[in-house]
Amino acid sequence: MNAISINIRGFGVEKKAKWIRDLRRAKKVQLLWFQETGCDVLVNFVNVCAPQNQVGKRDLWSRLLNVIRSRSGVWFFAGDFNVVRGPEERKNSKFKPLCARDFNSFIFDAELCEYELKGSRFTYMVEGVRGRKFSKIDRVLVCKEFQNRWPDACVRVLPRGYSDHNPVLCSVNNLNFGPKPFRFFSSWLERDDFHKVVEGALAEFQFSGPPNKRIHLKFKFLRDKLRLWRDDLRVKEGEEEVRAKEELEELDLLVEDRDLSDEEEWIRLECKRKLQFIEDMKSKDLKQKARTRWAMEGDANTAFFHGLVNKRKSSNGIHGLMLNG
Repeated sequence: MNAISINIRGFGVEKKAKWIRDLRRAKKVQLLWFQETGCDVLVNFVNVCAPQNQVGKRDLWSRLLNVIRSRSGVWFFAGDFNVVRGPEERKNSKFKPLCARDFNSFIFDAELCEYELKGSRFTYMVEGVRGRKFSKIDRVLVCKEFQNRWPDACVRVLPRGYSDHNPVLCSVNNLNFGPKPFRFFSSWLERDDFHKVVEGALAEFQFSGPPNKRIHLKFKFLRDKLRLWRDDLRVKEGEEEVRAKEELEELDLLVEDRDLSDEEEWIRLECKRKLQFIEDMKSKDLKQKARTRWAMEGDANTAFFHGLVNKRKSSNGIHGLMLNG
């Protein structure tokens, strides 16, 4: 039996979980001991029914903020907040900017996120003298850690039924709608053999037929070649990364006993350069997934980009289609 003891504070959204998983597989570990971290997640559910007046709302936001700061775990708020965040969340009714400002300040200070609302723009309707009034005052707010754990969660407005408020359903099921579309990464343009793969695929392709079908099949043929090249690249880089880490680990052990030779110093620098290059390519892909130009001078804040990627996944996810009712 192989057993490993690891003292690590939290797994988070960075590289810790992957590092431990790869270590367990590489060393064929059957038993893991963790110190200073938790396996269970404490989820705090808060049912909200905010008051009507501005002073009461402001007091509620202050008390909720104090509760969040005094307790650990992830947070899930749902209910009737009796306030909108912007004028676009109201129709045929008066927008109160001061209430919206206080509410948005609370969301910002508490570091909460909101899933994209599916099914309807509004959650409340009331019959008035001047017609029907609509507003979005029922919602779901979660902390960033909750969204990072469940980026594919869906918040959907259900039929109103016998109430003037629409029920709001939050589902964290991971739905699978088949294969994902092929994605091209800009970092591929920096690979030495990328252009050769493209030129070789275009030269190899042969088809005689209508132009529209020809261009379609040509792109499909190129996509398949790039997919094979991408998969092969991931395998090769994975092997190179393992070898570089092993050589770097051996040299780090040697330097404790003696000075390294010029050749060993060069190998050590090359290993570090290779690992840095691989990490830079991964960071660029994450930036593209997040669609942001954050820190172009080279900030490798991968947790930041993972958060943006998960936020985009939660807002862009298609959780179902309605056809003919």
